[in-house]
Amino acid sequence: MISVPQSNVFFDRKYTCPVCSGQFSSLSVRSSATYVENKEPDFHTIYKGVSPLHYSIIVCPYCNYAASNNTFSKPLSPVIVEQLSKALAILQEEEPYFSGERDLTTALRSFQLAIRCSQLKKASAGEIAGLLLASAWLAREIKNTELENTYMNQALKHYREAYEKGTNTIGNLSDIQATYLIGELYRRTGEYSEAVNWFNRAIGHPQINSNPSIEKLARDQWALAREQVKQAGSKKEDKEDVINQEKKVSDYPSNTKESNSNTTVQLTVGIYQHQFDFLKEVANKNPQVNKDQVLKALLDATIETIGERSIDEFSSEIELKRNFIKMLND
Repeated sequence: MISVPQSNVFFDRKYTCPVCSGQFSSLSVRSSATYVENKEPDFHTIYKGVSPLHYSIIVCPYCNYAASNNTFSKPLSPVIVEQLSKALAILQEEEPYFSGERDLTTALRSFQLAIRCSQLKKASAGEIAGLLLASAWLAREIKNTELENTYMNQALKHYREAYEKGTNTIGNLSDIQATYLIGELYRRTGEYSEAVNWFNRAIGHPQINSNPSIEKLARDQWALAREQVKQAGSKKEDKEDVINQEKKVSDYPSNTKESNSNTTVQLTVGIYQHQFDFLKEVANKNPQVNKDQVLKALLDATIETIGERSIDEFSSEIELKRNFIKMLND
């Protein structure tokens, strides 16, 4: 194991609390002193020696305001400062010393305080989800499975909320990373058929070709989740979901009258950026509808409008597009 003198691992960084204006120092981990041992499928990085994760939350020793080291110093609106000041004063209690070296319990507590503050200041669902997921990682390091599952379920709920709002980034994740991660969180919480569905979404994402590491993860975890459905002897409907998602595109019913059935077929296809933006824009109008549902509604509307009419011959995508426009306008 690589050994680095503790004096070379940390350095003091000064902060000014945006809530109470108190000035203090907190330990930060030198990037040159970190050594990655392993990366888990839910993005948890395991380090040899000191983990930067344990020091990534800054806690004010005066008022207990807590936030990530990337956002702690960002100014807050006067309204938020007033609300936080009142709430933190009421919730004030004796806390561990966060400005020095931290054990796992202290690191986890720092995240708990950060979650509380993010909720008080009504942070985005994506930001809260990231804090909850990191708390699940720390609970795993402590080997507290029950607490890990609690945080993971809460993280999943917030990631889904952020995803349905259709923003380009969810916390510090891109859309495709969040899509994959939601699948992995479903898998880790025992919802294997949902996991298969979300891994399929990631594999079919328009940005998949520019994210080979995510593609590999999604394909590997898709195979694992699929096997877990079978091994768990899950409910009949879960098995049917997996079978439906594995059907070949050639199995899709050609009869228009059958297209309203609930059978789903997984089609991995790339779409253009403006098409993806359109789906996201429509989905943003109603948080209960996601991009997949918008696309299916659009296809159904086209199929019903065209009806039994035959499509003219075409030799290119552009020519086919023109044929569709003509038939929809007739």
